[in-house]
Amino acid sequence: MSAVHDGYSLGKSVIRNPVGGAALSEATLNVVLSSGVDVRPRFQFKRTTKDGSIHIEPNPRVAGVTASFTRHKQLEIAADIKESCFRVYDNAFSDADVANMPSTPYELPDGRTLELGIERFKVPELLFNPGLLTSMPTPMSGDTSIGTLADLANSAASLKGIPAAVADVVNRCDIDIRRELYGGIVLTGGGSLFTGLKERLERDITASAPAAVKVKLMASTSTQERRFGTWLGGSILSSLGTFQQLWMSKREYEEHGAALVHKKCP
Repeated sequence: MSAVHDGYSLGKSVIRNPVGGAALSEATLNVVLSSGVDVRPRFQFKRTTKDGSIHIEPNPRVAGVTASFTRHKQLEIAADIKESCFRVYDNAFSDADVANMPSTPYELPDGRTLELGIERFKVPELLFNPGLLTSMPTPMSGDTSIGTLADLANSAASLKGIPAAVADVVNRCDIDIRRELYGGIVLTGGGSLFTGLKERLERDITASAPAAVKVKLMASTSTQERRFGTWLGGSILSSLGTFQQLWMSKREYEEHGAALVHKKCP
């Protein structure tokens, strides 16, 4: 997350929020596994048709597949669940408020149907309230491929939600440009595609911003443009003639190390 002014990223404003898409995918997977549902990646079984009906049989060719690869493929399924079924709640999340919300079905690769209830709203709420990490299910015991979620839960009290992080970024900049920054917040990235995120985020930032400041969020209406915005921006930058002087050669890297990038691209 960074402030950009007059086409330049302001280095002193850059912050990293570890609660992003990967953490939410892991939280989704842990929620599903903790409910007793076995998430079987497509490579673990094969579909056969007998008597006009589909049968699922174990794939005998999966011997030797590592636990980390299986976890990776499970996380891909969890990411699809997250992107297909989850949405941001209109207000601050509470179990009581969403308890009566209708569940949403999701068909797993092996044909079973998973019913998703309050987790549809609770997992995206981590973007606004990372403290909920302490109440989320932990990876299954014996899992040697645990990701970052367990570490994040231990430091949940010190993590900031997106509205607080935006305020932090703006407050790190000169006071003369803060009003302008609040009026041009750009929402991009795959994690920005949750239904209701833009509206909720705009309300929360407005509530925490100075009274005389007008908050405006901008987000592309194109799903693909928002999902791949970083790649698109990088491809445009690398096609500019002025970018050629910013390249670092292998010889330069071996001589000066990675720190050279800060001199070439201040």
